[in-house]
Amino acid sequence: MSERVASAASDHDPGTGWSMVVPAGGVLVVAGIPGAGKSTLIQRLYHGAPAPAPGRGAGPAGGRAGDPLVLDSAQVRAALARRLGHLPYALYRPVVHTVHYWRIAAWTAGPRRNLVIHECGTRTWARRTVAALARLRHRPAYLVFLETSPAAALAGQHARGRVVPHRSFRRHERSWARMRAALQDGSLAREGWTFARGISREEAARLTEIRFE
Repeated sequence: MSERVASAASDHDPGTGWSMVVPAGGVLVVAGIPGAGKSTLIQRLYHGAPAPAPGRGAGPAGGRAGDPLVLDSAQVRAALARRLGHLPYALYRPVVHTVHYWRIAAWTAGPRRNLVIHECGTRTWARRTVAALARLRHRPAYLVFLETSPAAALAGQHARGRVVPHRSFRRHERSWARMRAALQDGSLAREGWTFARGISREEAARLTEIRFE
């Protein structure tokens, strides 16, 4: 993120609302382990933001000019659930992930548009791919991750009614620890991110706006 964003994220008064301003045309990844509150934050900030239907490439989408394009795997899951009826989600989960990452790649490498991506951030190959595609398109790439304890994340999963299998969650947890260490030692920046930082759930709750301009 630009210095304007870093300042906005660090200089706000505790307990008060705050906002972020990022340059237009950037790619913003909202990351965190499952249950951290990524979807909650994105839906609150960008409720009703346009998103392409699964299966569409980087063509035009509806909505107001300048609105960010939001890509969330939940969009893919909902679209497939309508078509697949009562088929258990576990049977088509790999399809959801594949389509979600395909959309991310298509839109990151596509038209220069404000882009907000829901991604756990614990998959190194996925982070590096997003950063590399953004760099190829000369787009700044931002990574904002929600700092959440495993216990709070598990509570969030139960609250939303979707619980990640124990073994998978532990993998996310271990990868998350490595990601935080990479941020601290500077190696995360070498993946190609313009800026990366973490915010607590309390800070996320007080975040009133992330504006692209």
